[in-house]
Amino acid sequence: MTWGVLAAVGGGPDQVQLTQHQAEHVDLGPEWTRFPIARLHHTKTTGLWTLYWRDRNLKFHRYQPLDPSPRVQEMLDYRDKHADPIFWG
Repeated sequence: MTWGVLAAVGGGPDQVQLTQHQAEHVDLGPEWTRFPIARLHHTKTTGLWTLYWRDRNLKFHRYQPLDPSPRVQEMLDYRDKHADPIFWG
């Protein structure tokens, strides 16, 4: 599996969407799928980034266990180190 970070479609310049990129089954050809798993939102007035998780209806909700941070890398590191199943189903 390959993971990517893409700008959110229609989300504006203050959002980053984390998506899972996965090759389709070998019998189906070279197509890849993209599936949103999380979103980071930057608030200009506070200078803070906030992490959101995606539910089964493709709606995003604030990830409560992590406080907003001025450092986007802190958000990415937390998500990678804690492996919370809320992001992976």
